[in-house]
Amino acid sequence: MNDTLMYFFKVNIAIALFYLFYRLFFTGDTFWKTRRYYLLFSILISFTYPFLSIESWLEKQETVKIIVQNYTSLPELTVTPVQQISVFSLENILIAVYGFGVFVLFVRMLVQLISILRLRLKGQKQEVQGVSVVALEKEITPFSFFNTIFINPVLHNEHETREILAH
Repeated sequence: MNDTLMYFFKVNIAIALFYLFYRLFFTGDTFWKTRRYYLLFSILISFTYPFLSIESWLEKQETVKIIVQNYTSLPELTVTPVQQISVFSLENILIAVYGFGVFVLFVRMLVQLISILRLRLKGQKQEVQGVSVVALEKEITPFSFFNTIFINPVLHNEHETREILAH
């Protein structure tokens, strides 16, 4: 690749990284002077760092030289996959148990939703104090579901009914 093109590529990467850091840490603050210094410093560094070379410094460092030599002289390994015949691994069993639990709980939720919809269809719908109320003839404990109160008014006196509606 052309040296000039490589230089501009490095400068653009540095500017992008400095800009990401700027957006991450300086967004929303009011330190305008610090922002200006940061932007000037980051542009200056972006245009000068491609000229800096640390190769000579790295060559002088014995520990780095040893690490590089050891890394480059690692033996080549060949990895061959082991064929597993059994589908009953611990991971597969745990996934199956988890999936079965999710299925059972989903079916249970659907049954409960259907029973609430049946109660809503069977009961008398009324509007009391701006609240939707379904009066039922079944002996149930009062409950609410999606801003609708389900109650059997025969089982409760007027005071209890007001408390239920207020709650």
